[in-house]
Amino acid sequence: MTKRKLQQKPPLHAKHVFALEEIVCGKVANYSAADKVAAGFFLFAIYARARHSDAQNSSTLEEDLCEDEDGDVTGFLEARIERSKTSTTLERKTRWLPLVATIHGISDECWGLEWMKVLAENGPPLGPGRPLLPGPMENGQWQNVPLSPEDEERPDHRDEEEALQLLDPWVETIASSVKTLKNLAFISSYSPGQADDAPLMEVLSSLLSEPDLSIALKGSWRAAFHEAYAVATAELKQQVERSEEVQVRALTQPERAERYEKQVKRLSGVDIKGSSEPSERLVDVCVAIYERNQLQYVPWSRCSSREQEAQNESRKEVKLALDGSGKVKVDSASKEVVADTSTEVLVMQALQRRALAMEQANIVSYTLLDLWHQRLMKARLTDPPPGYSRPSFDQLRLADQKLFSELQDETRSGIQALSSGRPVDNLIKDVMHRAEVSSLLLPLPAPSVASVAKSTATAPPPQPTWKGNGKGKGKLKGKTGRMGTPRMPAELEGCKAYTQKG
Repeated sequence: MTKRKLQQKPPLHAKHVFALEEIVCGKVANYSAADKVAAGFFLFAIYARARHSDAQNSSTLEEDLCEDEDGDVTGFLEARIERSKTSTTLERKTRWLPLVATIHGISDECWGLEWMKVLAENGPPLGPGRPLLPGPMENGQWQNVPLSPEDEERPDHRDEEEALQLLDPWVETIASSVKTLKNLAFISSYSPGQADDAPLMEVLSSLLSEPDLSIALKGSWRAAFHEAYAVATAELKQQVERSEEVQVRALTQPERAERYEKQVKRLSGVDIKGSSEPSERLVDVCVAIYERNQLQYVPWSRCSSREQEAQNESRKEVKLALDGSGKVKVDSASKEVVADTSTEVLVMQALQRRALAMEQANIVSYTLLDLWHQRLMKARLTDPPPGYSRPSFDQLRLADQKLFSELQDETRSGIQALSSGRPVDNLIKDVMHRAEVSSLLLPLPAPSVASVAKSTATAPPPQPTWKGNGKGKGKLKGKTGRMGTPRMPAELEGCKAYTQKG
């Protein structure tokens, strides 16, 4: 058997390394400090002949410089690595691995010293146990986890734009006539299912002014048309057959995993595991709300965890049910898991899971919704003034429902993300401080001591009623068949009240 050759990445050319040095030295505009830190990291790995993992572990850098008579500085950047990929034995684990990179590359600039200046001013904190190139954050800070090789190999938005510039002539020509997906879906008399798609190809020829179309171009045009037709017809069907209930669609496993991985990278300080991870059912419900484009309140009892869902998985029950349009459908949903919200800690965990699920569905930011949850818990745990009682769970639940009710009124045009951001993100800070919502979180007067004593006082004992001492059976009959001895007047006491015959 012959082993297939290893498919390696193409090597960097001299122009690529030269461009990295220009970025570090600030010769190329429109690059941030994080870009300069990353470019210097790549140059250090190149000149030190280091693996990606070894370069990440070299967080303690030292300068070994020498100045000649002309004032030119030469030298190296040195690092010592305690653990590397080849540290498998005890002897190798206790041996330092040195890395040395020259501060001068193929350009005339000294990239090494410029990179050290960038690290000192805007770089991540260096030290033992810290990565040399951690993941950057949106606020300009750095995470504590290293940037993975997959993220570094992924092209950024600017590279994608440059690649798409090759299609600009055709895109501009088609976009001048076709503005929306509906225009593309009904651009010709052809519809999917017909045998001949000549009318569709005639439209493409007229748009591009090319009589002879290549096979690849025809295939791309058919794919774009069928995708637009499917989206347009599905949207029309949803508008016509709109029902009152939210149709929950189970996400596919790749889509679910992608949403989870993006959220874990974005929220580096939140542990989304175990009881903190929202259940798949909760995420599906939030995604269905987003696809319906209408905000809906998610009760606390539905905010179950993935761990609880996995432990309570049961066999699905198949039953017949009526949908919103009155049609009979087969429903095979399993029994929904109910979240426990009996204590403050359990309520906070349930609200955290709901915030995570709503962010995965792109409804609202986790940070903004968590501000509202923190306010609920603060109202619950703050000591009330004398004579008042702290807000109950029912008050918190009513305030939570009121917040979503106010957000529903403000987002009648939809909750799906726009170019200006998520509509709920722009409104939630203002809505949570409205009087209609804040008034439900105020402590209520505690019942007075007199009213409590009055309500708990024991009622007077009931007056005893006189009962005869007869022991008859049936209708006032005893064993002898006679009625019980009646009460006699004082003058007739000792006499018989009835004859021998009764």
